[in-house]
Amino acid sequence: MQSIGDIMKLKHHALAIASLAALGIVTTAHAAKVGADFEVYGNLYPQYQSSSYDGGTSTATSALPKASKSTALVDKTQVTPVNSYIGFKASRKFGEVRAGFDLQGNISIDENAKDAGFTTKPRDAFAFVQHEKLGTVSMGQMDTIYKKYGDRVRMLGVSSSNFVSTSTVASDVSWKSTANFNTRIGQQLAYETPRLNGFQAGFSEAKPWNAGAAVPSKKLSSVGANWTNGTYYVGLAQETHKAYLAAGNDKDTGNRLSLGYNAGKVRIGMDFSNLSYDNPSATVSNYKTTTWQVTGEYSLTEQWVVAANYAKGNKGSCTLVSNASCLTDGLGGNMVSLGARYNYDKDIGIFMLYGKKKANANASYNSSAATMFGGSLTDLAVGVQFKF
Repeated sequence: MQSIGDIMKLKHHALAIASLAALGIVTTAHAAKVGADFEVYGNLYPQYQSSSYDGGTSTATSALPKASKSTALVDKTQVTPVNSYIGFKASRKFGEVRAGFDLQGNISIDENAKDAGFTTKPRDAFAFVQHEKLGTVSMGQMDTIYKKYGDRVRMLGVSSSNFVSTSTVASDVSWKSTANFNTRIGQQLAYETPRLNGFQAGFSEAKPWNAGAAVPSKKLSSVGANWTNGTYYVGLAQETHKAYLAAGNDKDTGNRLSLGYNAGKVRIGMDFSNLSYDNPSATVSNYKTTTWQVTGEYSLTEQWVVAANYAKGNKGSCTLVSNASCLTDGLGGNMVSLGARYNYDKDIGIFMLYGKKKANANASYNSSAATMFGGSLTDLAVGVQFKF
């Protein structure tokens, strides 16, 4: 019996041409030639989700009152595409050089969504030139090196932008809305070395030209290295954000050690992060914290896969410009998630998810709209996943 993936390969040529035609690319006698190096792919995982918020207060006693953010959550039930996407990528080889592109767009099923439409919000959108001995240069919107070299096990392949993603706790702080390091960004230039004896290194930089007068020097840089033998993985990365705020003298730095294990039925990933935020123009001139997360998957049978993760963000420490006492009591929090997926074949399955995220008394991980501090958020979801 053929899987969906096998059928897709058999119909690959026709689907690629049809997809290009739908995008308006195949319109003339000089249309792009579709060959074996063109691929249409995607990951669709819409889910029926129920969310409930419990506890929390409308005021906080944090030592970081001006920097605090909090949640504006209500109990709700929804059908959401989460971060479902469809992509098109192609490349052509010239001797030792390969040039190509990768374009992805999110799938929206909510007509009232901020990014309503079929594929109106881009994910990856970049072009690259790769040399077998010299490495790869990429330009456009893509994962930073920090993100690419960490978070090695992403729960059941449906965690991206989902409530089971650990990045909100492990790569963010509980009081600043623009502090996440585990992200994808545009206007980026990246370089990666070829993998040699299991080792690889990379560097990426983004300096948006349209940052505006308020943030004229806005810049992101990310550097990292990793090693793998297929079973074990070790990665180390650093990312720096400069001039993200109007004053232009702020600097945020994230350092992360990532570990991975993949053998047989077991997949495990761990991340340990040290996050630092400097803003000499603010009342709180520095804040530092540490976070960690672990995610595991286990294949019970060919059909059933179970998964779990846990992430914790510590309260951290801070420094005031006045050198007065600075307290971080009540910051930080944790999350735990459970999941299971039943595979009809390697491309189609149904999944079930549970997640509980707890913010300490003066913290929030869920929104930049300030109405509630502390409390816990519980999510349940069931969905279908279709990969091609």
